[in-house]
Amino acid sequence: AISSPSEARGRCVRPSKTRSAWISSEIDLVDYLRRDGGLCVTRLRKDLSDSVAEGERRHDETRWRNGDQLADSNNNRRLSVFVRGWGDLVRRRGWEPAALDALRSVEALAGEVRDVLTGASRSIAGESGYCPAHDIAGAGVLRHGREMNARWRRAVMENGLRHRNLLTLSPWDVFPRDEPADFRYMNLLPIVRRAHSVSMRRDADIS
Repeated sequence: AISSPSEARGRCVRPSKTRSAWISSEIDLVDYLRRDGGLCVTRLRKDLSDSVAEGERRHDETRWRNGDQLADSNNNRRLSVFVRGWGDLVRRRGWEPAALDALRSVEALAGEVRDVLTGASRSIAGESGYCPAHDIAGAGVLRHGREMNARWRRAVMENGLRHRNLLTLSPWDVFPRDEPADFRYMNLLPIVRRAHSVSMRRDADIS
């Protein structure tokens, strides 16, 4: 189930004891499957965009545990939009998980999910400014002269995102969750390269 903006406001925030500050949400692809097996892409794209907008708002509203987390929130605006259900999606659509076509299809979807998230972040950056960590990284460009600095600044202004991290995936989510793991689904593991951060949360039965 979707545990993001509208349905999980009480548990979207993840203020850990570490120095980094994350806002997390969860979206399950199975919730977007239609009865005919197709995917409700329009609703999925909207919920992905809403997750980014909600995460941005919560960064400003959260009372972080310490000054390190507050600084990390201000500088990096880290989000974890955990998109799950990849193996379940393949099984319910009747695809052969070991087939190259199945991998191509889920990779294309993972790429679209990432593009929606980065697009939403870029849109917020156009209104509120890009991720301040870009300025920290760009400090080293200054020594290369005015022209290089201008090119860096222009690239950041045109392409910079508001958030340091966005998409989270788990390698275990390539397996369907309500049956023993079928290792043909390992063929789907390359989708994890689309992630900005990786979770090792496991719901698959590997016994």
